[in-house]
Amino acid sequence: MKNIAPFNQISSIEKVIKKYFPSNEKLHSLTEDEVAMCGAAHDVDIMYMFNDRTWLDVWNDSDAFWIDHMIRMFFYSLTIPAEYYREINNYPKICSEENENNVRFLLTGLLYMCTVAGFNDKSSPPRASYSILNHLDPKKPYETYDGYIDPIKDFFPSLIEKYTSEQLFLLSILFMELPKHADISELGKKYWTWIYENTDDDIREKIMKEFEEKS
Repeated sequence: MKNIAPFNQISSIEKVIKKYFPSNEKLHSLTEDEVAMCGAAHDVDIMYMFNDRTWLDVWNDSDAFWIDHMIRMFFYSLTIPAEYYREINNYPKICSEENENNVRFLLTGLLYMCTVAGFNDKSSPPRASYSILNHLDPKKPYETYDGYIDPIKDFFPSLIEKYTSEQLFLLSILFMELPKHADISELGKKYWTWIYENTDDDIREKIMKEFEEKS
């Protein structure tokens, strides 16, 4: 299936992703002492990387492969300052799963761009981590072994509910390309193909026009 996105043109992709995954909210904005306190039992470097910065700030200032590696290795370290930030600002209390999904949602634009950077990686060995798969592939790629069938990731259904139809379609385009570069679960392939094929025509045409204008 031919994709409509010019994945070899990173700047063109970035313009569309910035529009549909807006960078107007920060995971946390804390003092150095507060970050250090949150990092007592977790990786503090990734907390500082995102402190008082939007995903676009991080994308513009850091290497895509380093960002993707850090998120892959230390994602859960970002949930600690995010939770603390909500607490000190008296935001409504939410459960840990909702907090984690909020972080996933706010990172989606960044994960998308890191994935596109991976598509264009010509180094040997490849540097791409494709950490987006940890969050938006509904199952692990090797889901059956020794008679055990890996379940759907618990957080996935409620995470998907956060996205607009436009965002889901953009993600489906990405997931049409991903199997060429990384292992994806069979359910993941089926799910994102279904999203791709069943998106309303008006949304599909709108996104296609965006890429034509940005290319």
